[in-house]
Amino acid sequence: MSTQLWNGAWRTHQPDQRAHQRAREVVAPTGGIMRGKFPSRKNGRMVHHEGMLELDAIYLFEVSPLIAAYAEQPRRYQYLDGDRLRKYTPDFELTLCDGSTVLVEVKARTSLQYDDIAHKLRCVSAHFERAGESFVVLNDEQLRAEPRQANARVLCRSARSQSSSSDWIRSVHGRIKHLFPMPYQEAHRLLAGYGCDPSTLILQGLLGCDMREPIGPSTWTFNHEESSHDWLRISQESGF
Repeated sequence: MSTQLWNGAWRTHQPDQRAHQRAREVVAPTGGIMRGKFPSRKNGRMVHHEGMLELDAIYLFEVSPLIAAYAEQPRRYQYLDGDRLRKYTPDFELTLCDGSTVLVEVKARTSLQYDDIAHKLRCVSAHFERAGESFVVLNDEQLRAEPRQANARVLCRSARSQSSSSDWIRSVHGRIKHLFPMPYQEAHRLLAGYGCDPSTLILQGLLGCDMREPIGPSTWTFNHEESSHDWLRISQESGF
């Protein structure tokens, strides 16, 4: 299985122009984990993922209006496990739009039932709490909730792949924002006249839509600044 690639530019960046040095490199493939790269518009580069659950998380990070940027395997930490010092690298670090950061571990619910994994994450969580850093574990129940996950994929795959600057997209929105809210199909026809589409504006955080229902022609789109952020929250307790 392969990841769908995107070859355009986003916010004037090509996907491979902003390098990111992961804190932990995969030495050799193990097990049946699907590893790949995702062309992130939000980060302007290719983002590595290990496994389908991390890819599911990436789709939601791309769409969330509360997340400004994110990085995979950002830093290596040391934490106490009794009298031993162990190493740990989070799966992701999110930078929220308010400037705060959240460290994220992605785990399937079944793996959280193992005593060794549960113990490790308790120690890691206690370490970050003492350090004053936000840390959250996201499981498959949260990341694969439908139709939200399917909607995130629809938005990412249907957005423009051509090079468009953020300023140009904002200028388009500025000309037509007084016409919203409107159904997705109407927004698509309207924006086509500007060489744009509603998915692009949603990913730029200019428009929003109800992710609790499958996105279709009658889905209402609205100006993001006129609504709360509750149309897409991944983790209520962590602020995103």
